[in-house]
Amino acid sequence: MPIASELLSEVMHYPLTEDMIKTSCPTCETVQTLDEASLDVATNPTRPSYQCMKGCGPILIIGLAMDGTWPPGRGIPAGSSYLIRNPRDLLVYPDHAIQKRMIFPASPNALD
Repeated sequence: MPIASELLSEVMHYPLTEDMIKTSCPTCETVQTLDEASLDVATNPTRPSYQCMKGCGPILIIGLAMDGTWPPGRGIPAGSSYLIRNPRDLLVYPDHAIQKRMIFPASPNALD
């Protein structure tokens, strides 16, 4: 299963790493990069999730799009097989030297 930075690299056609992607916890609102969060692959290998650095719960889930369709508001389509489910905005900083960013808006039904 790919990690979020690999999938977003495909979407953006630009190489990304986990420290270039920020979001916030929907529970405690702590802003964190994906490399600061913990990646939980053990609980559900077909649906890895990034857990809040404070232990609140998921801040991003990578899901399989079983039939190639994506229900509205569930996440960002990534390739033909995956869905990045983000309950809060994802802020992508492709270059650490420049503070410009790309925003992937929150998916209101990401945790459903």
